[in-house]
Amino acid sequence: MGVLVVTPLTHDLKEAAAFESILRLPEVKSRTGLPRSTIYLRISQGTFPSPISLGARSVGWIASEVEKWIADRITQSRQTDQGKQVIRGQRVSSAMQP
Repeated sequence: MGVLVVTPLTHDLKEAAAFESILRLPEVKSRTGLPRSTIYLRISQGTFPSPISLGARSVGWIASEVEKWIADRITQSRQTDQGKQVIRGQRVSSAMQP
């Protein structure tokens, strides 16, 4: 019978892996609403998380990195929308209001 030696490092890695998941491209496309070409374009521009290698011809994205990217886009969008109102589907600058 083998003995499992748990050091602080291996314990932390196992704990982190227990909560982490890997997303394949269809799931990344579904969660972000972006097509494949845009995902890879943004990766090349450094504005989207890079995938990790899962094998010779297989990649996946770390779920928490994709979720953080989505949250950052929401935050950025909300900051851009500050000071603007939406009237009948059109954005109107608060400076243009009577």
